[in-house]
Amino acid sequence: MKTTGAKEFVRALQDLGIDDVFCITGAGNLALVDEVCLAGISVHYFHHEQAAAMAAIGYWRTTGRLPLVLVTTGGGTSNVATGVLSACLDSVPLLVVSGNESSYHISAMRGMRAFGVQGYESVEFLKPVSKHSERVSFASDVFCIVTLAGRYALTDRKGPVHLDFPMDIQREILGNLAEPSQAVGSLRELITASQTTLDLPFDLEDILSRLTAAKRPLIYIGQGLSEHESIRNFCRKSLIPYAVSWSAIDKHSDIDDLNIGRVGIYGDRAANHIVQQADLILCLGTRLSIPQVGYDRRDFGRCALKIVVDVDLNELNKHPREGYLALLGDANVLARAISSKQSVNSERKLWLTQIASTRNLLPRFEKEAKQNLGQKYVHSLAFISYLNELLDENAIITTDVGAGLLSGHYALRGNSMRTIFTSQGLGEMGFGLPGAIGAAIGTRSEMEARQVVCLNTDGGIMFNLQELQTLVTKKLPIKLVVFNNRGYSMIRISQSNLFDGRFEGSDSGQHLSFPNFEALARGFGLDYLRWDANSSSKDLSEALQSQEAMLIEVLMDPEQKYLPRLGTRKLQDGSLTSPPLEDLDPPLASAVMDQIEKVFRSE
Repeated sequence: MKTTGAKEFVRALQDLGIDDVFCITGAGNLALVDEVCLAGISVHYFHHEQAAAMAAIGYWRTTGRLPLVLVTTGGGTSNVATGVLSACLDSVPLLVVSGNESSYHISAMRGMRAFGVQGYESVEFLKPVSKHSERVSFASDVFCIVTLAGRYALTDRKGPVHLDFPMDIQREILGNLAEPSQAVGSLRELITASQTTLDLPFDLEDILSRLTAAKRPLIYIGQGLSEHESIRNFCRKSLIPYAVSWSAIDKHSDIDDLNIGRVGIYGDRAANHIVQQADLILCLGTRLSIPQVGYDRRDFGRCALKIVVDVDLNELNKHPREGYLALLGDANVLARAISSKQSVNSERKLWLTQIASTRNLLPRFEKEAKQNLGQKYVHSLAFISYLNELLDENAIITTDVGAGLLSGHYALRGNSMRTIFTSQGLGEMGFGLPGAIGAAIGTRSEMEARQVVCLNTDGGIMFNLQELQTLVTKKLPIKLVVFNNRGYSMIRISQSNLFDGRFEGSDSGQHLSFPNFEALARGFGLDYLRWDANSSSKDLSEALQSQEAMLIEVLMDPEQKYLPRLGTRKLQDGSLTSPPLEDLDPPLASAVMDQIEKVFRSE
């Protein structure tokens, strides 16, 4: 029975169980798009390739199912790079397939700037930002190489895998399929090597012994861990508290007494003080990036031995030898192994009492952050406070950078039923809206039951503004919150601290401006709500419960700071310095500091 490269491609997608394709059609991928549509696989069309990839990330975050990102050659492949890099840094599995010029042009023009029309060396271009990138060179390889690529994307450490698909290979008619080429074998070897790495054994008894001996142990949980219930069971039996990274705040309830909160440069004051008092920190599913540990890795948990479990040897190698025990392997394997164990220490109850006292002294919501500012502006944390009370228990919340990211991930209430995510590693402006669209697509069968809310900003929304039309076309009732602070507030804060308040390219005015968001919403056919100091919670509640898409504009004070934060300080000689993780701005009063010290001196 005759087949084609494109038909074999679809057969591989079906074998992988891929249900949704995030796509922009172009000359380089027409045969693939046509066969995918004929097969009845759902194809979702976007207006920019980076947005298609970001939407695929949102889809994975909410479903755990592998998505396909299908783009064309030339600018289609170069445009997708930002989304692919975002997925790579956050360990999100994507299958990314790009069309390219025919094999003849690629081989005849190798070493030249361009292959035929719009073609170029996209494999080498995307290789540094992918888990793996290669070209399909033989039509007989298509089924094997696509299925293996999808499986490799899902092996730990997960990430995007890119396949470049010349147009002649897509259209080639095949009779009897030949044996797969060496390229297929290389992918099999990569998968085998990945699985072998994960089988490395842990010295479980040594880890348990260290935990038992610790008087002030702490477990630090990141998004890379999936065995959250296993860890909670172990913590409950052993009376060991835990902290969560920003990527894992939706996996654990904020009202759990063992959950100390969110550590980091924009973290909870209490959590930062607590982590600096721990004597052992077991880190599972987190790469301990700078936003989590501060600018001096040696000072993070300065009294503790940090046991870090990671599947990525490169991530482990960044830690200093002193104070760190780096273990190569799967944190989920360890979590399952210790879930049935117990680590008991008679001094553990004192540690929990000290933690509770510290959290009482340093509540997450400070008074000034909850107040409205004057007769017009609303503090971003005040708005998040309303959201916490009004959101459905199983709501999906995506954030862009700026106010949505900092206020959202600082204050949104986790409960293990909500899904809260953003682009953490790359932190690119423009992620929020397509991320929300992908989440809504992934949960479309649950749309009546799950709210989808995107926390965005006047600056961030401009980077993928075109996808408002995708939202409208697909009739997705997403609530798009735009914190309007008249520019790029995070950049302005840095310019104020380090460059004497010279607001170049960050302030709304003669050289940089933003649209009228009510007119913008009406232009795209969206409902609109303006939220200011005079708005009522009833208005917001009705908006969130609406089955229509809506833009909610929140008027923020352009001068509002994101506090508390670990601020870089400029010294008189012009050099920069960063304080310890617990020394957040604005500084605590000396009397409060004395109280905290007294708490941890108590016996």
